[in-house]
Amino acid sequence: MPVITFEDYTVDNMSYKRNPKFDYKTEEMEIGASFDVEIKISDDDTAAILIFDIGVGGLESERSPFLAKAKVNGFFKYKPDNDEEGVGFQKHMEVNSIAILFPYVRSIIADLTSRSNEFPTCILPTMNVVKTLEESGSIRIVREHN
Repeated sequence: MPVITFEDYTVDNMSYKRNPKFDYKTEEMEIGASFDVEIKISDDDTAAILIFDIGVGGLESERSPFLAKAKVNGFFKYKPDNDEEGVGFQKHMEVNSIAILFPYVRSIIADLTSRSNEFPTCILPTMNVVKTLEESGSIRIVREHN
């Protein structure tokens, strides 16, 4: 039995902007990604919203052709009776919910960049995004008070 259930997701916003500084003669494009996650846990520890912000590319470098951004909300529920190891909702959210939502975020970025019809589609690699976020300190936990 699952400890957390993924209910749904929504896209708050997404955008694509072509970089006017991009040098079309460049031999190698520079497309980095930045991630930011906020987890809002209900004060009764029964539900949470994971807000996943991502930016891919940039507008400053001549080697970056575009900036693609998305903000995606994932909605999760917690079933404490199924948490036999007593890990707790917050830890499950920090690890499992991010891993569950990341494929949706990857798909949104791929779809958004494919629509430019100018550059190759940006397909983010599969990765341990949780580890990346932990190492960069990009996960914030917020307790929602009703």
